Amino acid sequence: MSWKHPTGQNPKRVAIVCLGPTKLDLVEVQTAHEPQRDLRHNDVDELWGLNAGINWLWGRVKWDLVFIMDHLGGESAKHPQYGRHIAQLSNRIPIITSDNTEGFPDVFPYPLRDVVTEVGAENAYFHNSLPYMLAYALFIGVKEIHLWGADYSHEQLKDRESDRANAEYWVGFCRARGVRVIVPESTTLLNSRNHGWFYGYLHQPPMELRDGPPPLD
Repeated sequence: MSWKHPTGQNPKRVAIVCLGPTKLDLVEVQTAHEPQRDLRHNDVDELWGLNAGINWLWGRVKWDLVFIMDHLGGESAKHPQYGRHIAQLSNRIPIITSDNTEGFPDVFPYPLRDVVTEVGAENAYFHNSLPYMLAYALFIGVKEIHLWGADYSHEQLKDRESDRANAEYWVGFCRARGVRVIVPESTTLLNSRNHGWFYGYLHQPPMELRDGPPPLD
């Protein structure tokens, strides 16, 4: 494999912070007196942001990697301050984008061919940014993903995305490949807010059937 992860590291546990409402729940979890063991993000190897997430708590949140899977020139034309911010930060924070890096020499083009080779062309289903991030994590050997702010159909979103199914496809794909993907109980992704029951059972099966594997040591 010719691709080198831009941070120079080999992360096994990452936290991905998207831009939906449950990104704020991450703050609540982290400021508890005794955060839940498998949600303590001081234990993750890398923190990955998305798009304008690079603005969030700038100077306080240290992103290890940011994905901006958009035409950077077009984004800069629509949002000049955002574009200038990307350009300023690109030599300080690794940024992965899609296929157009003109005017942004320090960003990294997404290794699409390598990723598709890894996951199989029949699984090349990428209709929003998070699936690219999940497939990339699988591609580089990440074993545990903490996922925040990937809410899609959440009632607090101003613009609802129709591509929640695409994200859930990739969560399932990663889990099938042995990657532990953890989502907050408050998110609509995977119907997590409605978990705790099995459809069709009058007598609900025991809770341990819903528990995932233990966190990485």
